[in-house]
Amino acid sequence: MRTKTWGAHLALALAVWLSSPCVLQATGISGTVTAEGAAGIEGIEVRILNTVGTYFNLTTTEGAGAYAFDGLTAGSYLLWTKNGEGFIDELYDDIPCAGGCNPFGGTPVSVGAGQDVTGVDFVLSTGGRIAGTVTDEATATPIEGLEVKIYDTLESLIALGTTSASGDYLSATGLPVGDYFVQTSNDAGYFDEVYDDIPCPAACDITVGDLVTVTLASTTTGIDFSLSAGGQIAGVVTSSGDGAPIDRVRIDVYDAGGGWTTSATPDAGGAYVTEAGLSPGTYFALTDNWWGHVDELYDDLPCYAGCSPVAGTPIVVTSGTTFGIDFALDPGGWITGVITDGTTGLPIDDAGVEVFTEDGRRVMTALADASGVYWASGLPTGNFILRAYSWAGYLAEMYDDVPCIEDCDFALATPVAVIQPAITSGIDFSLGTGAVINGTVTHEASGSPISNADVLILDDEGMPVVNAMVDEFGNFDSGAIPAGTYFVLTDSWGDWMVDEIYDDIPCADFCEPENGTPIVVAGGQTATLTIQLGLGGAIAGSVASQTGTPVVDCDVHVFDDQGVLVTVAFSDESGNFSVGSLPGGNYFLLTHNYNNLVDELWEDIECGLNCDPTLGTAILAEPEETTGGIDFILESAELFSDGFESGDVSAW
Repeated sequence: MRTKTWGAHLALALAVWLSSPCVLQATGISGTVTAEGAAGIEGIEVRILNTVGTYFNLTTTEGAGAYAFDGLTAGSYLLWTKNGEGFIDELYDDIPCAGGCNPFGGTPVSVGAGQDVTGVDFVLSTGGRIAGTVTDEATATPIEGLEVKIYDTLESLIALGTTSASGDYLSATGLPVGDYFVQTSNDAGYFDEVYDDIPCPAACDITVGDLVTVTLASTTTGIDFSLSAGGQIAGVVTSSGDGAPIDRVRIDVYDAGGGWTTSATPDAGGAYVTEAGLSPGTYFALTDNWWGHVDELYDDLPCYAGCSPVAGTPIVVTSGTTFGIDFALDPGGWITGVITDGTTGLPIDDAGVEVFTEDGRRVMTALADASGVYWASGLPTGNFILRAYSWAGYLAEMYDDVPCIEDCDFALATPVAVIQPAITSGIDFSLGTGAVINGTVTHEASGSPISNADVLILDDEGMPVVNAMVDEFGNFDSGAIPAGTYFVLTDSWGDWMVDEIYDDIPCADFCEPENGTPIVVAGGQTATLTIQLGLGGAIAGSVASQTGTPVVDCDVHVFDDQGVLVTVAFSDESGNFSVGSLPGGNYFLLTHNYNNLVDELWEDIECGLNCDPTLGTAILAEPEETTGGIDFILESAELFSDGFESGDVSAW
């Protein structure tokens, strides 16, 4: 799945920074942070990330607004500010980024070995702010520690504020000129609202609120909230084995329709109270623990592998707190074993085990420790399928020794029996070393990365093996795959981009991957590919009958200049069709309708079964251009034209 966001790279870089020894050369970046038209600003956080996402650091400006990063390796770096003083944050160079900066949108700063780059300065504008007070509707007392969220009109979270002991809040980050929605978020049992006085529970549509207008260098005040207390659910979570409290658990609450509404985490004594206020009604509660017990739906119903919350016992909430919603969780069974390298026998610590029910429902994931040992806990009595995997270049497999990359056939696995609370041990995995196909996908003309694409890895028979996601840097990685021969095909969804079979063979929809360049990889080997996608053109038009009625769901077959079918478009409810991302060149279009009309080649050439599409008029598709006006007017077909128009076919 596409989860490699810039935030994930930032987290990785932070981990590397915190754990790596200092082996950097004497290279640095420095500058100042000043307020627009004023002096330097003390206490502004400046952050730095290298352009490959592996190094992260931060510092805080001194009294005159100065900051410096020393000990950098040669390379390119991205810098940005983070403040809570009412200024609008920026990416270098002079790129405002209120609401959280994506560093990869900034201007890189290049640093050579031993070079100190100075003058990497920020001049921050004073933004607008939003302020108000949050009180209890019934008592008018202030509510302390409540979070206030501020969203722009695109529903992006831009700023936060937290109420003081007097119930007052002030948005921390400066806001650009514009309109905003303001919403409360509490864990004290109140009904949250979006300004002005509009109920807004979890996952509500914030755009139902009133817009709050903000101008630069001023504070919009009086954005107040008066919250009413809702119902709450409370209880205690314990172990049925010895009665000991369990605090390593979350209680999730769902409404009568199965929608999540709120949650709670117990204290050290196992006692919990739900956070957000609940409207009068019927609810269901479900545990999610990480303490080796079998989770339950209230009341006393084992729940694992995606059970339905509404299958539990209803909990009726009126006003105030509904007490006594207790859970006594049964200690679960355990599965343990060791994951090792199939060649060396050494343990693999960058590995884990997925646990499934026999019908393929995921139960949990257990990670291996430094000795390659994993523990899967909290399992009910029954049979389970286990799949070991690694992100260190090993081939995934199911127990016992069944290869399993993607879309595994669980019927081939050996089930592992669990009897709670006993430990089933010796469920070991010996993983073979896989091959890897990785590389980059970029724009042919500019060389800039393409992220809105997948890369399909197919075996020597053209069958899919892996669908590799492309990250924001244009990088893709197959993960470990068996040694063998493969073909690679892109699947992009950007405007105009033409997909390809590797190496450099354009592919619309109907193409044969086996016509590409075979990629042969052995175990432990990595093949690194460079894929560059060019831009294509589009063809658009319409399909109608002689009466002018749009022909809906008509197939429009697109053939290349050799008469080979490359893709199919479909007419919409207005009879319009469009097909894009076509490599530059000539094409022929042929209709295939289901409305008892005579199909045609463009332009106005009747075409029965097996006609030659190249007899039509060629249509030129040019990069980043739409060739429009390719309109078809189809005549009505005459059925039974041999004299049996009545439908009497008895003489046939």
